Amino acid sequence: AQDWDTTKDMFTNIAINRIQRIGDHFQLNSAKRFSPRRNFTNASEPLVKFENLSNGLLSIKLNRPKALNALNEQMVNEMQVEYEKLFKNEKKSTKAVFLSGEGGKAFCAGGDIKSLHASAVSKDPKDAASFFAKEYHLDYLLWHLNPSLKSSNRIVSGVTTIANMNGITMGGGVGIAISSQIRIVTEKTVFAMPETGIGLFPDVGGTYFLGRDKLKGPLGIYIGLTGNKLSGADCIYAGIGTHFVSSEKIKELEEELRNANFDKESPKSIVEKYSGSPSGNSQLSSFENDIQKHFKGDKVEQFFQSLQESSSEFANNTLQTLKSKSPSSMKVTLKGIQNGSQKDLAECFEMEFRMAVHSILSEDFAEGVRAVLVDKDNKPKWNPSDISAVDSKRVDSYFGPPKGIPDIQMSKSFPK
Repeated sequence: AQDWDTTKDMFTNIAINRIQRIGDHFQLNSAKRFSPRRNFTNASEPLVKFENLSNGLLSIKLNRPKALNALNEQMVNEMQVEYEKLFKNEKKSTKAVFLSGEGGKAFCAGGDIKSLHASAVSKDPKDAASFFAKEYHLDYLLWHLNPSLKSSNRIVSGVTTIANMNGITMGGGVGIAISSQIRIVTEKTVFAMPETGIGLFPDVGGTYFLGRDKLKGPLGIYIGLTGNKLSGADCIYAGIGTHFVSSEKIKELEEELRNANFDKESPKSIVEKYSGSPSGNSQLSSFENDIQKHFKGDKVEQFFQSLQESSSEFANNTLQTLKSKSPSSMKVTLKGIQNGSQKDLAECFEMEFRMAVHSILSEDFAEGVRAVLVDKDNKPKWNPSDISAVDSKRVDSYFGPPKGIPDIQMSKSFPK
């Protein structure tokens, strides 16, 4: 049986990190007006370490281990600048990119600022819109290092991208890892997108990848609506991870990449020497039949009804999980994934930007922040509180242009 108490605690911690990472943007702006922002790393330590090795490996390491390598605006900006060099022919010798997180506990798990409630209830989304725009532009750029992407913008070829998703990987961490050609998971990997529990939705490209490949259909919808955590084995099963490597071998793998002759041995062949079958079974695979049964259809109400009609442990637990989520967020998430399956990547990010700004303005987001960060009672009072009360007009409003906030256009910002 699944350890639901542990899972609930994990959801809460990851949700806190996700909100705090967004809040970091607000803190950066307020710091300019009030006081210097406290940093989790030594002043001499960079927040992101970039190493260009002579063999053609570009090592990028998130360097905030005490904050679980949380992304903030500075890190997003620095990574944008570095990755753009690959598109501007400034790094012609680069053969591979190895993206990882310092410390071993997390690849990237959110942020470090615990006060967003006032910004949420102020109904002024300008700072949030600025943060989302920068984050999405970086995520969009990284997808263009993957030759499998179809895009009108330039795809960089000849560079193998590798993401080491060891430890907690969520929110912004998913956004910068999911596009990698090689996505390494371990027995310590904890993947989750629990945004529906705080009045948001799985963004950073979630509307794109949750509706494609193995995740297309009930499986992606289940992951997006429940926010349930996935193990390394689950990630391999769902196609989120491409290679399973024991965490004990990660250091040795990285060293071989750093010393490799890529003219004689490809980055992929090196990773495959260290990869194998996942340790432990995929719980997600054992739930596959249940997920296919209860999450087919095109309405959230259908999922609830199907789960309510079953007496299985999976159905009972999943129903309780869904009842704890924002009804509006679940319907917005479902429509986002459905729409995203028919859109290209740029259109998905442009759609998500609208959804994100409207989410910040929603009552449920402010209430989710209150319940998780301010009062910490973990008992949000959603409005509407029942899934049947969330009508199509309300859901559709998340997909229209926000008042006073211009749309983002992914292609116009793409490096020439």
